[in-house]
Amino acid sequence: MAAFYYNRSSKENIHSQWLRYLQHQEYIKDISGIISENKTELQNTIKDASKQQIDVFKSICGNLDDGFSILSAHLEDIHCDLMNIGSQISELASMIDWKLSMLIEGQKLTNRFLKSIEQLLRIPDSQKQRLYHIEQGLKYFKNALLEGIQSNFYNDAFQNLLLAKDIEKNDFITLNIIGQIYLYSQKHMNFAKAEEYFLMSAREASAEYNFGGTTVSNNMTPAGYQSSKNFDPFLYAATEALLYAGRACYLQEKFKSAQKCAGHAYSSLPDFLQAGFEYAKYSAAILDDNEAVRVLWKVIKEDRFFSISVTLDKDLNSRPPVLKLLNTFYENAKSDALYKYNLCKDSMRDDSIVLHILQKIKKLIKHDSFLSYMSAIDILDDIHTITYFEYSIPDGTSEFILSKEEIISKSLIEIIQHENNSLDNLESLKSELRKEFILSRSQYGLGLGSSLGFIIGFFRGCSLSPISMDWSTWLTTILVFAILFSIGGAYIGSAKQITVRDKIF
Repeated sequence: MAAFYYNRSSKENIHSQWLRYLQHQEYIKDISGIISENKTELQNTIKDASKQQIDVFKSICGNLDDGFSILSAHLEDIHCDLMNIGSQISELASMIDWKLSMLIEGQKLTNRFLKSIEQLLRIPDSQKQRLYHIEQGLKYFKNALLEGIQSNFYNDAFQNLLLAKDIEKNDFITLNIIGQIYLYSQKHMNFAKAEEYFLMSAREASAEYNFGGTTVSNNMTPAGYQSSKNFDPFLYAATEALLYAGRACYLQEKFKSAQKCAGHAYSSLPDFLQAGFEYAKYSAAILDDNEAVRVLWKVIKEDRFFSISVTLDKDLNSRPPVLKLLNTFYENAKSDALYKYNLCKDSMRDDSIVLHILQKIKKLIKHDSFLSYMSAIDILDDIHTITYFEYSIPDGTSEFILSKEEIISKSLIEIIQHENNSLDNLESLKSELRKEFILSRSQYGLGLGSSLGFIIGFFRGCSLSPISMDWSTWLTTILVFAILFSIGGAYIGSAKQITVRDKIF
């Protein structure tokens, strides 16, 4: 994640610092290696940091183990596989350093260089020869990257690519890889030449983009240049070359030129976040803090993991306005996460079907960092699919409640509200049925009590003689029995268990 940083206060020149940077970086074979390498680097950064810097770093990652665990989980979620990468370095930009970006670039090109034999047969023989030299150059280039900056494979790659350039001097792929050799091979290292070749590569790729690609270039374009974001491959190749040209300018201490190159790349493709990040880095290097903050705001909003890159980059983490920006991200994420979490917690029932999700969010919030709060917000805002029940009283009966299983996909708070409405509806239906049970049993008891009171009252209030009828006793008996049986019926109705039955289709 750490871009190269030129320490101006050191007596060591930038060329020597660059060589030491390359020698220090070990080849990383998998994503776990990226995590481990950059976690160690941030630990080293914290050792030399001020209290203000340390506080901001902790607000971004919290406990380092927690912060990088979140990053690791993110990489697993996007199924990131370094050895089978087939997209632009920008899609891993927040997680890689300047050398690793080259390793990924070499892997990308060699993984999927030719489209098909059928398409290859359409191009002239001279172009087939050029393609052979490019493939050989890339083979040696990748092996050189594996071996290190003193590898002899760089010379083999260089010679093959020069032969390819002799056949076609304007091929943006060849020009780009030659530029990388000038940047990464100790024997060939020449920052000015690297800048020159990257700018030529950008120019030629832009020409292909403006023309729509020639027949030859369309057939020979590496499939690795295809973007998952559906960017034009020629435009993306041009912006990547400008990005590398900016790095070459930085290594020549031409910071304004570096800013210009990265800015051009970023303006050409605003979704090219690595270009935006490096534009901010170079802006900070020339003390243009306002511009650095303006761009970093957009970059981190798009990809939160660039916040870690900022903490590792000394051009950026040494600038107070940039630290203030990181703290703003932390405060905003904390406020948003706590508001949404408390809204769910206060609305949720103790036996909610999404209780386990809220418990996961609670653990993230306890980490108290920008990354953990953003992960919590992701879960809170995400669409969750759950199964719940809708309840109703079937037509023509009042004996039971019918339940119907439903599947819904909504945000967490919407699910909680839906669940609450469903359970409130169930309680309402139970209350409605209970009232019906009480009323019907009370009416039944009233009729039964009145009938029984009529019979008993008749015999108690009458001597079977028409003239000796005791109307008062008779009516009182009817009334007492009617009231008692009505109350008894109401009690029986209130005690009746209300059943819920599944709907059978």
